[in-house]
Amino acid sequence: MTGRKPSGRGTGKNEEGFRLTKLPSARTAFLDQAKKNIFEELFREGIAYRIVKDLKITNLFSLAFGPRIFLTRDHLLGLAPLDEDAVSKCLEACWDSIKR
Repeated sequence: MTGRKPSGRGTGKNEEGFRLTKLPSARTAFLDQAKKNIFEELFREGIAYRIVKDLKITNLFSLAFGPRIFLTRDHLLGLAPLDEDAVSKCLEACWDSIKR
């Protein structure tokens, strides 16, 4: 031991033990906005071509991606183990919720 305080490297905490949070960079914010615009454009085209239901874009996004987020969370927490077949069926159910 050197008598020094641990630096907190690799722990996500600084020397005082406070959890560090990473703020999004301008690049990350730009990419997030670009991704949002891509999905918004896809949903608008889907509505125009009568492929997806005529709902608000935010509702389509929630139906298409919300369940995936919760399934992933539950899987990572060990609450709902997912195998390849279950993932495929869940993705199909998300699509079924927005398609005409």
